[in-house]
Amino acid sequence: MTLKNTYIYNAFVHNVIDGDTFDVTIDLGFSVTSFQRIRLYGIDAYETSLRRGTTPAEKEKGLAAKKLLQERLEGKNVVLETIQDKQGKYGRYLANVYIDGESVADILTKHAFVKQ
Repeated sequence: MTLKNTYIYNAFVHNVIDGDTFDVTIDLGFSVTSFQRIRLYGIDAYETSLRRGTTPAEKEKGLAAKKLLQERLEGKNVVLETIQDKQGKYGRYLANVYIDGESVADILTKHAFVKQ
């Protein structure tokens, strides 16, 4: 999914929080960086705990999504495609994220780790 009025940044993934959220250092250019928590735009991965009505089967999918992202993203460089100042309800910046040219959202969808 391509966004209108987007900004493209290189970023380094430090830590995967769950199947749709992770911590990154964003390269803003001119030796300026920003540490941010990013949430995947348009994706709702299964939860990693049994809160908010999550079933045990959904929790297992959530934990599998987190593990997949840890293996694919942690300690690696990614590309973020964001809308200027677009944040979700918890204050995280929303972005399409790409690793080696592949959409992270597509990776999660292919493995059935996102809610429909």
